[in-house]
Amino acid sequence: MSEHSATCPICSSPRTEIRFRLSSVIIRSCQSCGHHFQYPVPSQEVLDGIFAALYSGDMDLIDRYFPEWKKFYTGSAAERAEVRCPKMLRRRLRLAERFTGPGRLLDVGCGFGQFLQVAGSSGWEIGGVEPSPPAAEYIKNNLGVEVYEKTSDDLSEYQLITLWDVVEHQSSPREFLEEIARTICSGAVVAITVPNQRCLLTWLAEFIWKISGGKIDGPLRKFYFISHLQYFTRRSLCVLLKNTGFDILLETGEDTCLDNLDMGWGAKTLLRVIFIISRLFGPRNRLLIYAIKQ
Repeated sequence: MSEHSATCPICSSPRTEIRFRLSSVIIRSCQSCGHHFQYPVPSQEVLDGIFAALYSGDMDLIDRYFPEWKKFYTGSAAERAEVRCPKMLRRRLRLAERFTGPGRLLDVGCGFGQFLQVAGSSGWEIGGVEPSPPAAEYIKNNLGVEVYEKTSDDLSEYQLITLWDVVEHQSSPREFLEEIARTICSGAVVAITVPNQRCLLTWLAEFIWKISGGKIDGPLRKFYFISHLQYFTRRSLCVLLKNTGFDILLETGEDTCLDNLDMGWGAKTLLRVIFIISRLFGPRNRLLIYAIKQ
């Protein structure tokens, strides 16, 4: 497929165009559903290297595959295993419990098990999917929870599937959610968080980029980076869910957790002010959506 014939991975429309050319990524936008996506997509070797670097904490791998990581996050792999932003995680679970459970929960892309700890302490029977060996080993050794390398062909035993910061990393998000829908039972709830491509932060970053004639792209590069292949709007995420066999239960938002961000007091204060404005007037910089299998 040529650069000029890339179709939208959400609605399959051929009406896409290049929106941003940045130093490490090219971002296209769909004229039909508003979805943004990275194209061309990095090789699987590069993507595997990025996640191996992030989960192992190997600074040589990070320098090779994802040097931007050091500009955003702080803490070793072990430190990132601690429960961060527990209030946010409890809110996600509380919202899910409007529709199901407590029952059996599968956290896909469970990382070091932060959400599993919260759900387990709230009476849920928990399980996880995590392809990273260091993270999976940590959960088994410290939480005593069974963790699978990939989702199985039968997820009918689970009432709640959580996909926190997972779907934006998929090169084929439609196929990914179709597989989830195929393997869970009717009435099971899926909960998803992704960054919101259409929020105050991205509007400000794009405004700075435009008035500088494309010379100041630092703010944009903090949002569009190589490990995120998909950039959802509320509309495009709802289109994806409806097209893969789900009915929307709740659309809401949340703010990015600042605990792991490596930035000074002034920058964090500015972000908190922007978050307050977004809460009052919308939209917030992260999407949080709950859906039920049809």
